[in-house]
Formats: sequence, structure tokens, C-alpha cells
Amino acid sequence: MNRIRRRMGDVEAGSLILAIAMLLFVSLMATALLGQVLSGQVQERHATRYENALQGAEVGLDRMLAQVKAAPFASGFSPITGSTPGTNVAYSVTATCNVVNPLTNACTGLWTVLSSGTTAAPKQTTRTIQAAVRSGSLFSFAVFGRAFDSFNGGNSVDSYNSAGGSVPSYICNDGGQRDVSSTDYVTSLKNLTTNSAATQMCTPTGRGVVGTNGRLFLKGQVAGDTDRMEIYNAKENVPLPDPWPNPTGYCDGVPQTCNQYDPSAPTTYDPAVAPPHGLYYYQPPMSFPDPTICNNVPTTTSFADQTALGPGVYGFTDVTLDHLSTITGTVDNPTILCVSGQVHIPNGETVRIDAVGSKLYPEPAGGFLIFSKYNATNSPGLDFGNHAAISAGIYAPNAAFSGGSQGNVYGSMIAGSVDNQGGWNFHYDEALANSKFNVPVSVSDWVELK
Repeated sequence: MNRIRRRMGDVEAGSLILAIAMLLFVSLMATALLGQVLSGQVQERHATRYENALQGAEVGLDRMLAQVKAAPFASGFSPITGSTPGTNVAYSVTATCNVVNPLTNACTGLWTVLSSGTTAAPKQTTRTIQAAVRSGSLFSFAVFGRAFDSFNGGNSVDSYNSAGGSVPSYICNDGGQRDVSSTDYVTSLKNLTTNSAATQMCTPTGRGVVGTNGRLFLKGQVAGDTDRMEIYNAKENVPLPDPWPNPTGYCDGVPQTCNQYDPSAPTTYDPAVAPPHGLYYYQPPMSFPDPTICNNVPTTTSFADQTALGPGVYGFTDVTLDHLSTITGTVDNPTILCVSGQVHIPNGETVRIDAVGSKLYPEPAGGFLIFSKYNATNSPGLDFGNHAAISAGIYAPNAAFSGGSQGNVYGSMIAGSVDNQGGWNFHYDEALANSKFNVPVSVSDWVELK
């Protein structure tokens, strides 16, 4: 009996030990599971803080981007701080101008933006991002064609600055002559030189640029009469280490002219640091946005050449301009034409060419801006006759330009393609670099810093 009792006691003791072991095991498993849950919660909170910190940095970047859009030609921006609603993430953002224009003290249009987002204490997480923000006028070229049929020996490109008044803007012939025989500027411009291909600015500034994403056909004389030539989306037959996909840009014509390139030029376009003269190749193509300033502008009838237009935005189908066209817009409050059809200038006509005594000068180009939405392929959107002349900022990125045998564009012209008979001069008005209308702002080179 005692033996039976001892065995039962042993069984009970064993069961107790087993129960205690099971309890310890369950307790350890519960503790481990709780630890995993708590660890997961910690990781989740860390991941949430990590994500919120990035969102805060993005909010800071967006706020600085809005500042740049509001004042694209500012000399600088103050640092911005704030916090995001809901997540309470503090952000801090700065914008540093890469190069300041020494003439205007304004940024050339390329900013490096640094933005940080930091979550609230006690467990703070910070993430920092950097991006390149580019802004600038649509009118940065004397003439740009996404495709160029030719740029013959009679063509030329120079520049001036109308912000200095009429004196720096006087028009000369190739001998530097600016006095003419008649105060009637239509007759005077024709009499200024017997060959309008020789027309130039009396006070050139050396910043006139001709550019293209396509074929730039050059003859020998044009290199000496052009401040600068730029080819974008360059093909493999030019000295670039890594050509852009599907390249289209190349130089054709006189080999000696096409070989006048600078192999040390940067392959990323930056007008502030690129060398000032010669022929240069760039990898990315230049892109031109649609003229958003013309969105929702109602189109009325065609524009008659004797109609007076003051400051404001107007929508027309076809437009014909001549010396009787009265355009009274100013640089600060321009006359803006949104054209869905063609722009015509008849033979021998001048638009916004004025006179001071016996001296001629173009009225500031920034006072008259033409935005063309024309994109037909069977006819030119810009149709300028022989010996025609105009002072304006012309933005027609999908329209073809067709010029007569000789003529002059003062200001800037952006076109889908450019074709002329060889005697056209393009004079860039540097004051257009400060044009604040339809300024595109883009963000690139986004990177998170460690």
C-alpha cells in the first residue's frame, strides 16, 4: 500500500512538474510573442516616422518651388520653415542660386534646393532631399528651330539690350552707320543699307544664340556673323561620350564651320557657365512647353493691320502686321497675341520699328509677345515677306517660319522649323531674359542625401 502511495505521489509530482514546465513554456511563448508584437510596433512606428519625414521634406520642396514660380528672377529666397498638419513634421528648406547674372544681380535660373523633414521628439527621424529647380524666360535664344532647313551665309545673329533705352538699341549697317536720310522709318529702314543682310546693332552685346534640336546647315560666312551656335539632342558623330537616345541634332554644310566646336564644353546645358562663343553640342534636347498663358483665351476674328491693340491678352485666328499696326503694350504690361492661325508680315513692312530723328531702333521686344498655337505642316505659321522687320518676342514651338530673301527679327523667335532664303538677321533683345510671362519651372536631379 505504501508502495502504491509512493508511486501515486511520484505521478502527482511529475504531473506538477510537467504542469509547471508547460506554464513556463506558455509564459515564455507569450513573452516572445509580446516581444515580437512590441518589436513590430516599434518598427512600424519607425517606418511611419521615416515615411513622414520624407513627406515633410517634399512639402518643403513644394513650398520653395511655389516661391520660384512666383518670382523666377529673384536674386535669392529666404529659408522656409514650417510643419505639416496632422503628422507634425518640421521641415526646413533653402534655395541656392548656382550663378548670379552680374548685370542684373538676379539668378540665371538654376537653383539647388535642399529640404529636410524631421519628425517630432522624442524619437526624431530626419530625411534630406536635394533637387535642381530651373526657371527662366521662354525667350533665351535669338532664334531657335527644332529643325533648321538652312542657316546660310547671309544669315547673322547678334544681340542688344533694350533696357538701356533707344541709344543702345540703334540699328546700324555693316559699316557702323546709323544715320539715315528719312525720318519715315519705313523708308529709312530700306535706305539704311542696300543689303539688309548687313543690318546689325550699333551696340552689340555678344549674346545672340542660334539653336536647334535638328539639322543646322551652316555656310562659311555665318560663323563670323553669329555670336553663338548650339546643337541639342546631338548625334553620335559629334564628340559626346554618351549620346542621348534617338539623337537628331547635327551640323551640316561647310566642314570647317561644323568643326569649330569646343570639345571641352559641358554636355548639360547651362547658359550661365557655358563658353560664350563658337559652336557647341548638348545631349538633351531643348523642350518648349505649350503657351499656357493662352489657355481659355477666346479666339475672335482675324487681326487687321490697322487695328490698335493696348496691353492685355488677345485671341485671334490669322494675324497680319505692318507699319500701321499700333501696339501700345509695355514691358511691364505687354500686348500679348494668342494666335491659332498664321502670322503674316507683307513685303517691305516693319512692325514696331521707331525713329529718333534720323536714327532707327526697335521698340522693346518685351512689350509685344506673340504665342502661336499653329501646327499645320502644309503652310508656315510665321510667314514674313522680303525686307520685313518686327520687334517682338515670338513663341511658336510647333509652327514653321518662312522668310523672304532678307529681313530682320528683333527680340527672339522660337519656332518649330526655320527656313529662309539666306539674308535674315536675328537680333536678340537681352531684356527678354527677364520676361515673366509663361515662365516654365521644372524640377530635376531629385536625390536623397545620406
